[in-house]
Amino acid sequence: MNVSDNIKPLNVSDISAMGKKRLFDDANKYMEMPYPYLLATDYMEFSRTGNRTNFEDKYFLKRYMINSIILSYITGIKADDAVLDKIINGLVSICEESGWQLPPHNSYPDSYGNVPVPDVSRPVLDLFACETGALLSFASFLLKDKLDKETTYIRKRLAYEVYNRIIKPYITNYEWWMGDRPEGMCNWTPWCTQNVLIAARFYEGLLSDELLLIYKKAYKSIKLFIESYKEDGCCDEGALYYRHAGLCLFLSLEFLESKYSPLKSCEDKENYPSLYEKYPDKIKNIAEYIVYMRVNEKYYFNFSDCSPNPGPCTVREFLFGKRVGSGVLCDNAYNDYFFDKDANYVLPNEINLFYRYLALQYEKEMGSYEKSNEKKKEYIYYESTQLSVFNYGSLSLATKGGNNAESHNHNDTGSFSAYKDNKQAFIDLGVESYTKTTFSNDRYSLWTMQSCFHNLPTIAGFDESDGKRYCATNHKTNKESVKMDLANAYNQNCPVERFVRKFNINKEDATFTFYDEFKISDDSANKEILENLMVSSTPLNKDGKSLKETTEITDDEYLIKLENGISFTVCGVSSLITEKYNITDERLKKSYDTVYRLRFKLKENCFKLTLL
Repeated sequence: MNVSDNIKPLNVSDISAMGKKRLFDDANKYMEMPYPYLLATDYMEFSRTGNRTNFEDKYFLKRYMINSIILSYITGIKADDAVLDKIINGLVSICEESGWQLPPHNSYPDSYGNVPVPDVSRPVLDLFACETGALLSFASFLLKDKLDKETTYIRKRLAYEVYNRIIKPYITNYEWWMGDRPEGMCNWTPWCTQNVLIAARFYEGLLSDELLLIYKKAYKSIKLFIESYKEDGCCDEGALYYRHAGLCLFLSLEFLESKYSPLKSCEDKENYPSLYEKYPDKIKNIAEYIVYMRVNEKYYFNFSDCSPNPGPCTVREFLFGKRVGSGVLCDNAYNDYFFDKDANYVLPNEINLFYRYLALQYEKEMGSYEKSNEKKKEYIYYESTQLSVFNYGSLSLATKGGNNAESHNHNDTGSFSAYKDNKQAFIDLGVESYTKTTFSNDRYSLWTMQSCFHNLPTIAGFDESDGKRYCATNHKTNKESVKMDLANAYNQNCPVERFVRKFNINKEDATFTFYDEFKISDDSANKEILENLMVSSTPLNKDGKSLKETTEITDDEYLIKLENGISFTVCGVSSLITEKYNITDERLKKSYDTVYRLRFKLKENCFKLTLL
């Protein structure tokens, strides 16, 4: 069954009591709120100060509001004339926005960087312009009779804006994310492409030649995107971006292979074979990646710009799992649906109206799904990024090699994350709220990007450097161990000649030990090595008391307890500096209130840690 072919009228009787209550409550709340008005100075704030969240808070809230109100209306949950008026005002309000692209994406071939306000004569096809086009086109499709009963000019306005801001530029222009080779592809490709296809699929009045050109361009982009992936299906952008990469790939494929696709009947249709059939194993691996990044109900292994709690699996994972025959992925989505007591599975904070429609359409099926109880692999290795994942009883461990030029890169080559008994042991911070600095030449001035705020050492005052040449070498892994040389991840001026990191995993005891061994140049004046470890629970000494800012260590083996019950020992250290960081950034606060950096000064050139 093709998802895009199966758009059915929503029947309120198919929506659970929790789902109806969530929609009703959200619609009531939003009916009392005015739509945010986006000022020119709101848009300009990014250019002036680098802040993008103030604009985005308004921009996204308007779309959350419209989606919730539309869904409550078309399902009959809240469907009086005042609700329709609120919908009309919201849709037209979006049409009146000068640009649908976010401020950090507002650039033009001749602008040499971001422009403070949109040039209305040159629409920009960024992620959220395409999202907005999809929203308006699908809303017009869903509300056709109701809107036309008021006046046909509302839907004409929607069609005008979608055509001129999305469809016409897509047909006539080339954007970098459309691709001309597999290299350099990222989540923008399927994310934008999927939303252009949604806009085109539900747009009335497109010429057949226009529609065919859209689908041919989309097919080329999606084929290149799939080819950019290695066979293992690993998303090097992390679990958060899987939902914009892998899941948007899924819906793009659904539209391309729909019975409504003009590729099915075009003269050169033999040039557009099914991509599902051409790359079946790779697409299934892409689909299941999120399963192996998952630690428990809340946490995922995170690297790069990914949060440790990027949110639950929902309807798209469920449908992708069905499409590729993955019981383990369907089970993950079902588990999240079943345990979601706040009915967040209706996606209240989602700007994509099509996703939200699918969530309601398939809610009954998800609720009655019989779990496959398919087991995920205890050990999996993603060779494309040198990512090893171990799930042995109460232990969950992920180690990465790779290089420092990966998508949404942090300087984290050789770092790791670990959980014991579903509790965080050693963490990866993730990223703060995006600002102008995040994607600038000053990116690595941000603390969350630096290797010294990952589980990696500072060697003679040097931390890892950014760039593809700074990478792990001699990487080897199996079900019981990981070994790599990390000397090459540090600047050539760093006096480290050899840095071997090795993990030994004890499956039976659900523990691991890791060793670092260094060789520092004999002629180096600075031979100090500080092992950095990041934790989110208060570190305590063996007596259960808080650690001092500086602790001298004379024991050959030193025990550290975390307040959450995790314990580990370290060997080869002479002192410990404990640094506490109170989190104030709104994005990081969704994951942590406080984090600690433990900085162990080594006695010599070796370090050993054992998680108990």
